[in-house]
Order: sequence, then structure tokens, then C-alpha cells
Amino acid sequence: MKIIGAIDIGSNAIRMICARLTPDRRIELVESVRTPLRLGLDVFKFGYLQEVTINNLVESIEIFERTLSQNKCEEIRAYGTSALREADNADEVILRIERASGIKVEAISGGKEAELLQRAVNRVVPLQAGSFLMADLGGGSVEITLVKNGEIEFAESFRMGTVRLLQMFPYTPERELEFRTWAKSYIRDFISTLGSRLKFQQIDSLILTGGNANAMANLFEKSKLKGGTVSQGSFFLNNRCLQGLKKILKNSTYEERIEKFGMSSDRADVIIPASLMFSALLKFSRAKTIAIPMVGLREGILSEMLEENLGDPAGGEYEQIIHSAFYNARRYSANLRHAKVVHQLAVQIYDGIKELHGLFQRERLLLEVAAILHDIGRFIRPSSHHKHSQYLIQNIELVGLTNSELKLISLIARYHAGSAPSEKHTDFQKLSPKNKTIVRNLAAILRVADALDREHKEHVHSVMVRLEPSRVLLIPSGDHDQLLAKWAVNNKKSLFEEQFQRQLELQKNLIPKDTNLIVN
Repeated sequence: MKIIGAIDIGSNAIRMICARLTPDRRIELVESVRTPLRLGLDVFKFGYLQEVTINNLVESIEIFERTLSQNKCEEIRAYGTSALREADNADEVILRIERASGIKVEAISGGKEAELLQRAVNRVVPLQAGSFLMADLGGGSVEITLVKNGEIEFAESFRMGTVRLLQMFPYTPERELEFRTWAKSYIRDFISTLGSRLKFQQIDSLILTGGNANAMANLFEKSKLKGGTVSQGSFFLNNRCLQGLKKILKNSTYEERIEKFGMSSDRADVIIPASLMFSALLKFSRAKTIAIPMVGLREGILSEMLEENLGDPAGGEYEQIIHSAFYNARRYSANLRHAKVVHQLAVQIYDGIKELHGLFQRERLLLEVAAILHDIGRFIRPSSHHKHSQYLIQNIELVGLTNSELKLISLIARYHAGSAPSEKHTDFQKLSPKNKTIVRNLAAILRVADALDREHKEHVHSVMVRLEPSRVLLIPSGDHDQLLAKWAVNNKKSLFEEQFQRQLELQKNLIPKDTNLIVN
């Protein structure tokens, strides 16, 4: 049985969990550690992590690494969330952690957080039937995910964390009443924004995750309130019970929450805005029940590692990523018919020239997402839309993809039009040699796929690829004159020919739409 470790670098604390993977797909806890370290206080005030905070963070990760090594951990995965991904000196901090501990940290996107949390929740609260609004409230952000019948319909990260609120309106126990009044107003504005994004949705259950939600569950256990039950480690509350917990917190002082209810000093303050947020989300969702499954990002990371080691029985990650990409294409009013055609053509070309590019399934997925989203920049302005697409992709939430993958996708989409990748472009220049090659190869394919649907009228439905010693022959299937497509391909093929060292030609004679051909 393999021993694995997960590290969650949050805005309010950092957490480590060591677990054992069993052949029957269970995750057995070996050791768990939480260290209070408010990275968010630095980042949300200054925009970067100060030296003393960095030293404390590095020291804590070194301790985690030693603990994991003592437990004979074979694989470690470390993710940073809101505070780390927003810190201007994040790259420097990540490098210092790796040099000191050997652990490579990745600052993940809010979309990746949502996907990991869904994995964790789904192991204890089945999401296959019904409509669920998931909220993971951390120190720097809240990840809101709408899951319907097992599929993520909406996932977005909002800068609405508890530590961020404390930083915006400095909290002291003496000013708690004033803080509550201000926080309520701010949360109302957030709920209004959320409502404009989600519109009305029928929600069966509100699912709360993260340290703040777990603290509410622990408070319920210590109270004598009714309206809540515990089942297989998860807590289920009704509205009356949640309001009762909120009242207990309102009527207790900061010191009482520590002494009477056993909260840590770094939880006794943030629990106030958290309780206000949970109450507002319940009112907004109109859900009948609240579920607190007592899991968080750490458990999501372990679930991800479990599936990578033992296989994903559901095989759903690919479908979820593509679904999320099309959701964002609709969100930015992209031409979905064009996006679908370019997506299909790009995949067919990619598969047809495997021996030339030598890339793998993950790179294929990056191309697919870039093809679906390549035109969303038109939402901002048609002119130079490829540059706007790059900006939007870098700043949206795509379930299941890391920040580094989003950067690659944004560049692939950026280079579907306009100039080819160049060292003069700052974002491209920063890439590693390997990633530069990936971007150039995939952008070359996307440029050709986009050119084949030059008129956005689906005149080319599919394409067969034939490799010859000195050329790549594209044989399109369609039922219209392809003169413009041929012209467009000739104008955009130079990067393709440069990357793959073969001439690219489009067959003159069209294959009728209903002809039976094997398409790669």
C-alpha cells in the first residue's frame, strides 16, 4: 500500500495530511497537521509575502517534509491557494520552498480548487442525483460550485475570504459589533453579484466545506441545539439549526469562543464573517438542508492522487474539463458552432500527425480547450481579439486545470491569429524551452484548424490527414467551395511548416459530406 502526502497552503493556515492508499480505493489517515500562518494578512495588504512570513512558511514546509519522510511517504503534492496565487513574489517563494525542502509547490486556480473539492465531497456525499451548491470559504476566497446530477454546471472563485474581510475592515474583539455590521453589508453585495451570475437555480442542498464549515460543525456538537444530525462523519443541519449557531457566535465574545468552545485563536475571529456568509448563502440558495462533509482541499488532493495511482473508475475528468470550457465559451458569447468545428478539426489534425509532434494526451487536452475558447476575446472587441482571448483565459476558472496549464492554453489561443510565438512577447519568453515547443506546436495546429472554418459557416466538417515524406496532406470533408479555406490555410500554415518541417497542402477535390472515410 502506497503512502502519499498532501499539503494545502491556504490564506489562514497551512495543512498537511499523510495517508495510505489501499487496493480497494480507500484512503486511510496516517497523520494530519495544521499550522496557523496567515499569509493573507501580508498579501491582501501589501500584495506580496514579507520576509518573516516567507521564513515561517519555509520552516513549516520543512517540518512537514520531515514528518512525511518519517512516515515513509512515497509521493507528496503541495498546492497553494488564494494568497499564494495573488502574491507578487509567489515564484520566488515557491523556489525557496523547493530549495529548502525539495517539495515543489504549485499555486492553483480557483477552478482547480473547485474540481478538487468536488472530488473530496463526492467520496462522502454522493452528488450524482440532485442539485447542489458547494461553497468552500477560505481565508482569501470562496469557491462557489454548482453541481447538477454529478456534473459541474458553474465553478468560480471569488475574492471573498474571511482573512481578506478582516484585512479590509480591521477586526478587534472590541469592535466586533461594528465589524459585523460592515461585513453583512459587504456580503449582501457579494450575494447580489452571485445572483446575477447564477440567476435562479433550484438547489436541493447547500454543501459547506473548509475549516470554517468544520468549525461550525464542531460548534454544533458542543451545543445542545436541535435540527442537526450526524451520518458517517458528515453533519446535516437545517436552517433553524444554522441560525441557532449563528446566534451562539453573536452572543459570545472572542475569548469565550476560545475558552468555552475550544476554537483556536486564528478561528475565533474569522468564524464571525464565515457564519454571516453561510447564512446568506442558505437564504440565497433556498436549500432545505445544509451538509458539512468535514473535508477540504487536502482530501481533494488525496483523491486526485488516488485516481492517478489506481485509475479513475468514473473517467470523468476529461468530460468535466471540456464541459467547463464550453460553459465559459457560452459565458463570453462565443460562436459555439464555430468553436465545436475548430475543436473537432484541431483534434483530427493533432491525432493525424502524432509521429511529428510526439506529444501526449494532456497536451491534446490543452489544444482542445484552446480551440473551444480561442475566440472569446471577441466579447471585449473583435479587433485584436486573439490578445483579448489570452487575457480572458488567464483570468477565468476552468475546472480541472492548473494555473500553469491555463497560461499555456491562453498562449495557444492567443497565437491562433496574428503573429507567431516570439521571444519579443513577454509571456512567451518566460516559458521553459519545453513549454515553448508545446505552445508553438499546438498553436500551429490551431491556426490551421481555425483557417479551415475561415467563414465560420462549417463548410469543412472534418479532415483526414495523410503523412507523406515531404508533406502533410489535409483532405477536407465538406459540401461547399473551399476557395476561402484554402486561401486562409495558405496564409496561416507557415508556423505549421516551420514546426513540423513538412509542406502543408490542402487537397483540391472535396470529399462529399456523406462519403465514408476513416478520419484520424
